[in-house]
Amino acid sequence: DVFRASVTLDYDFGPAALTSITSYSDRSAEYTYDGDNTICDRTGGCPNFGWPFAPGTLIPVGTTGFATSSAEESYVDFSQELRLASTGSGPFQWLLGAYYYDGEVDAVQRSLSGFGNPAVVAAFGFPRMVTTTESLSVFGSASYDFTERLTGTFELRYQTEDQTYVQGPTNAAATDPASTAVFNLSNSFEFTTPRAILNYTLEPGKMVYASVARGAKTGGFNTNINIAADQRTYDPEYSWNYEVGGKFDWADGRLRTNVALFYTDWTDQQTACQNPLSFGGSSTQRTYTCNVAESTIWGLELDGTLRLTDAVTLVGSYAYTHARYDSFIDDSLAATLTQLGLPAWNFEGRHLPYVPDHKITLSPRYVAHAFGNYDFEGRVDVQHQTRTFVRADNMQSFGPKTTVDLR
Repeated sequence: DVFRASVTLDYDFGPAALTSITSYSDRSAEYTYDGDNTICDRTGGCPNFGWPFAPGTLIPVGTTGFATSSAEESYVDFSQELRLASTGSGPFQWLLGAYYYDGEVDAVQRSLSGFGNPAVVAAFGFPRMVTTTESLSVFGSASYDFTERLTGTFELRYQTEDQTYVQGPTNAAATDPASTAVFNLSNSFEFTTPRAILNYTLEPGKMVYASVARGAKTGGFNTNINIAADQRTYDPEYSWNYEVGGKFDWADGRLRTNVALFYTDWTDQQTACQNPLSFGGSSTQRTYTCNVAESTIWGLELDGTLRLTDAVTLVGSYAYTHARYDSFIDDSLAATLTQLGLPAWNFEGRHLPYVPDHKITLSPRYVAHAFGNYDFEGRVDVQHQTRTFVRADNMQSFGPKTTVDLR
């Protein structure tokens, strides 16, 4: 069940305009999911997923290898944004704003599969979990035309965020285990994220630009079962992003080309760590978010649109992305590997998951008058990407893939 409402108000003062955006959302959901996706003869067990378990063995019914769960959840969100922006046509343009957000998630989680470890049953049971987020930010931008061709823009945003996570037992039925794991956690973060942009117009229809920006992603909580007390929270991650490029029109606008070179320095990266086997439980219950990685991403993007005739247009793009870990040493994974008699891993130089090195798209399109007020449009989208990896260890991958869409 979902209820959403929003109100947008605008007022023009003449030299400046005020905009107010107010939003409210109230959602409730109940669901059940089969988290392990296993279909098998439940009388003897289910085939496992492979490493680190012995190939060919079965996961016995009633153990933590099964992940069928259900939950009842409610979400309430409120946000308010105010923006005051200049409306004149002079060389100096400005904007000032503020944003407030308040949200709460209230959930009761129920496992529908039996746990093999009685201690896990007692600790996890059917917990009630309440998460709150309160955020306030102020932001502004200033843009100035130094000449008819050169424009500079500077933007700045300051944000604070307070989070809480409370977990406790539910009023479960007599046959249902109540959670004895009680948490009362809190986090506070603050970010300052600037961005600067320079645009230079070479001639009408042709411009080049350069930008630098800092990004931030907030931290949060790990609510898994089999993790240590000092792993319950994780920190924000940050990036510095640099880009230079150009946008060009040719042949009276029949050909448009764009090019961009980018570089990203990503620090305190939030990644998936996993505790050693001695913590017990399934791999899902031992997995938590940690800040142990740093990455460098750089590449090239090209795209263009060519209008061959009034009816036929050709759209294409190419992207090269070099996304690699500069460092990634998961100490908890090292402990697991030691237990298995395997050497420690350092993921330095390995590919980031789900990022192909090369990606190409080609899309011919045809539009023509059919009859009356109706047009006929047909298009083909062909997309090819190279190999991608599933995890940071790069042990699993998808091969090159080509998809063809007809519309």
